Amino acid sequence: MAREVVRPGGLFIAFTPNGSSVYRNINPKGWHSSWGFVHPLVLDDVFYQSLFSGKHYLIDSYPYEVSKYSAWASEKGESLVLRLDGAELLIAVRL
Repeated sequence: MAREVVRPGGLFIAFTPNGSSVYRNINPKGWHSSWGFVHPLVLDDVFYQSLFSGKHYLIDSYPYEVSKYSAWASEKGESLVLRLDGAELLIAVRL
C-alpha cells in the first residue's frame, strides 16, 4: 500500500490503464482490452478518490494537462480531477 512505503508529505504517483466510466463510454473496445481478459478489477477515478479521500490528489488521463499541475502542486487545498477520457490514468497524491 502506498501509505506504507511513502513518507508522510511524500508524493505517490501511479500510471494505470484507465478504468473510468468516461473512458469506457468513449472507447468500450479499448477499455475492455486495456486490462486483459482475466483481470477482475479495474482502477478508476472513483476508486482513487475513495482510497485517497482527505488527501491532496490529482487525477488525469493521457494526453495529460501538465500546464495545470504546478498550480495543484503549490496548493494544499483542493484535489484536482482533470481529463478522464484517455487510455492511461495518472494519480498523484501527497501522503
